[in-house]
Order: sequence, then structure tokens, then C-alpha cells
Amino acid sequence: MKSRCIGLALSGGSYRALVFHLGVLARLASDDLLEEVSFISTVSGGSLGTALIYATNDFQWPSSQTYLNKVVPEIRQFLSNHNLVREIRSQLLRNPAAWLRRGGNKLALVLTSWGIKPSIQTIADHPRWIINATTYETRKNWRFMSRRMGDPEFGYAMNPEVPLAEAVAASAAHPMIGPIMIDTSPFRWERYVQGSQKETYNITPKYKKLLLWDGGLYDNLGTEALMKTGSKLRPGVDFLIVSDASAPISVPRYWLGYPSLRRMADIMATQVQSLRTRIIMDFLINEPTKGRYIKLGHHADYILNNAKKAHDIVELSSQTLSDERIDPVRNIKTEDTHMTYEKFDLIFRHGFEVADLTLYAHGSDDDGYSFRGYNQF
Repeated sequence: MKSRCIGLALSGGSYRALVFHLGVLARLASDDLLEEVSFISTVSGGSLGTALIYATNDFQWPSSQTYLNKVVPEIRQFLSNHNLVREIRSQLLRNPAAWLRRGGNKLALVLTSWGIKPSIQTIADHPRWIINATTYETRKNWRFMSRRMGDPEFGYAMNPEVPLAEAVAASAAHPMIGPIMIDTSPFRWERYVQGSQKETYNITPKYKKLLLWDGGLYDNLGTEALMKTGSKLRPGVDFLIVSDASAPISVPRYWLGYPSLRRMADIMATQVQSLRTRIIMDFLINEPTKGRYIKLGHHADYILNNAKKAHDIVELSSQTLSDERIDPVRNIKTEDTHMTYEKFDLIFRHGFEVADLTLYAHGSDDDGYSFRGYNQF
């Protein structure tokens, strides 16, 4: 198998997405491919999962063997003992001042208590981790990374000393949690000279404070950070893997207030994601050797038929989860943050198997991706 510069896009989708992505990464690790990851672009649940990966490995990107033997077992145990929503409520009871914080800032407190304590500067530049949020004031994709944070309209702060927990909380600040507020005054802000990716000039920030929301409101797949205009991969990436664990829009119940707001957020996010997915699918149709789209809920029959490898269905379907076994994964609600060992194992296996089938079915002889099977993992 030839060496690649892999760009990973890990979607939103709360805890379900977090564990699905862990399974996808386990399939990559089984071929020692984590060492070939050059960029990671994450949203919401993908950001939470990546933060836990770093936190369980001294904030270093793990080798494939370390991931399989250390990171996954530790996260599995950790999630079974921690409930995100319950711990946000507990923070409010233990710390009355937390009631005055924005919802995203409360989430950051919980993530800090989980051990996600260092600055984003702790994260090495390789692979480059891009944490995606959405700027309320500019309606743009706000990106956190060790070398800079900001969006093209507001401007950028270089080498920001920002708590990693706040960056991840901003990425996961779903409208029903609430935004995270950041103070712009401690940073020097710059904007790139038009047409240049290196030359900048200083600016005075337009806002003293910014509200950052869930990155999924702008791009729930996290793919924009890995692609250039015109559906080409960004420099430093020659193979794109999109792990999409987002939820389909649910049947509505029309009430006033909270459910209606949530419904509107779901509709907007679904429309945005449909556009992003079409861009990715068009890219992969035109450049089939340059990436894979791995989707939660897909089963062996669908993947193999779609790849015109129906002759493998009988053999490979018997080695993977059936459509009926996958249904409980599809039906996990994004607000469900209670993770049992059984639930973790089911979602994790599904992520592994969808990645396994997709890498194999859409590959060529040059790719070197064989079907490994979860039982051999």
C-alpha cells in the first residue's frame, strides 16, 4: 500500500458520532494508517472524540498500535462512567456562578474536569487539527488550530493561547446547549492580504466579544477545511476520508418554544449538510482514488451494491452487522449522552465495519485495502 497524506473529516452527531468515529479510526489503525494522517478537521461530536483521543495519550496524536491498545479501551471505560448532560447540571449545582455563564462555557467547564486542560498550543502542528465552530456575528466558519484562530471576515489571531476545552466546547455548542462567548481583547487580530496566504496586516476587531456556536450550523462534515474552491483537496492532503455520523432529520412535533427552535436548527443543519454531501460525492465520482465517504447507517448490502460488487454480498454480509442490528445505532438520539459498554461496542463495531466495507468496496488493486472483518480485529 502506497504512503498517503490522509485528511480526516469527522462530523458532528454528539456521542453517537464520537464512538462511530472511534470505530472508523480503529479500521485505519488496523492498517497502520494513523501515522499517515496529515490533517484532522472536526465538528461537534468529532471534536469531542478527538479531544479524548489526545487527552488519553498525553496530548499527542497516537500511533496506530497505541490507539488500539491504549486509547480505545480507556475512552470506552471513561464514557461508560461519564454523562455529559448530567455533569453540566452537576456543575450548576456545585458552582452557582456557572448559572451566569453561556451554555458553551458551562460545557467547557465539564471538559476541563475531564482532563482537557491545556492550551490549544499544546497540540502539535502535525497532524494539524482544525476545530470547526460557527461565528454568530459573521455567519462564517470559525476555525481553531494551534497556529491561528478566526474566520476570514472577522480576522485571525496567530498562535492563540486558548484553552483546548473552550475550542472543543465552541465546536459542540449546539443551539440547545448555547454558545460559548470569547473575549477578543487579549489577542492581536490580523487579516490576510487579498490573494496572499502569508502576508497579513493588523486590524481592530469589530466586536469586543463573539458568540461561537456548533460548527455543524455551517459545515457539519468538516470538509470545507480540507478542500479548496473547485472541489480540489487542499495542499498537504492527497486522500480524503469523511466519517459522517450525522443524524437524519426527525419527524416533527410542533410546539411553541424549545421544540420549535430545535426543529428550525435541525432543518437548517440538514440543508447545509445536503449541500456539503453533494460536493463530496461529486468530488469522489470525479476522483474515485482520492477518498472515501463513510456513512453511519450503511450496511453491507447497500455498500457493495453501490460499488458494483454484489458478488461479495453473501460472504461479507454474514461477517458484518445486519440491517436489523444497525437500526438501534441509527435511532440513537443526538442528545443521548449515556453510554453503556454494550452501546459503545455496537456503535464502535458499526463504525469499524462501515469503514472496512467502504475502503474495500470502492477500492482498486492499487489501493491495497482488503476486507479485514471485525472478528479478525
